[in-house]
Formats: sequence, structure tokens, C-alpha cells
Amino acid sequence: MAGASKLFEVMVGLNHSTAVFIGRIVFLTNTFLGGFLTVCWTDLFQGLRMVFSILIVALIAHSGVGGFNAVEAVSKTKGIAMFPEVPGGDAETVFIHMISQLFNTWFGEILLASIPSAIMSIIDSQLLPSSRSAGRQRKNSYEPRP
Repeated sequence: MAGASKLFEVMVGLNHSTAVFIGRIVFLTNTFLGGFLTVCWTDLFQGLRMVFSILIVALIAHSGVGGFNAVEAVSKTKGIAMFPEVPGGDAETVFIHMISQLFNTWFGEILLASIPSAIMSIIDSQLLPSSRSAGRQRKNSYEPRP
């Protein structure tokens, strides 16, 4: 939930608690309405979207800086200082700021969608087995015992 709140804080300007609440509602609704089959398919497509986004951002940033040696040199000397607009030097928002600097708004929004994809993939993969286990325990508590 922290990742969703970081995204909503930076992109929309929401405060932390409101962003966590909205993210929680969206992710829980998706998992409860979809069920197991939806979790499987969305995990597949969300995983592909995450890999695509990370590769595209890394390749464009790599070519923009000037190669592997340049990336290593810049990261050793500047680190997060490469992104002075990152408020408070928060390293968790660097990916968001990289996308906003390197890509136009339309394509950048597609890449930023990989962040909630990662969060939703993790959450629904944890919620589904938990709800199944809770349902079995509840069912077993109502069955008569011999």
C-alpha cells in the first residue's frame, strides 16, 4: 500500500492516508469481484507490463546518460542528486520522476501504470489464498461433527 500512496502523492497530490484508503478500496474490489481466474490472468498481464516498463525506462535512461560506464560514474558521484526535484530526496519516487522527465505524458502514464500493477499483483496473490482459507475454516465450523 505504501507504493500506491507514493504514486498518488506524487502524481495527484493526495495525502498519504487518503491515498492508502483509495488504493485499498480499488485493490480489494478487484480481488473480491474477480476471483481466482481473474487473479491469474491479471498477474500475467501485470507482470508483462512491469517488465516492459522497467526495460523501457532503463534503456532510455541508459542511452540518455551515455552507456553503462557513464551510468555507474553518475550513480557513484551523484546518486539521488541526479533528480533534484525529488522532494526530500525520497529514493522511492525516483522511478516516477525518471518517467516524467524522459517520456511524454501519454506514454509516461502507461509506464506509470506498472506501479499499481505491481502492487495489485502482490495484493491479490496474497488476498486470494487468505480468503479461501478463511472460507474453508468458516465452512468447517458449520458442518456437524460425527
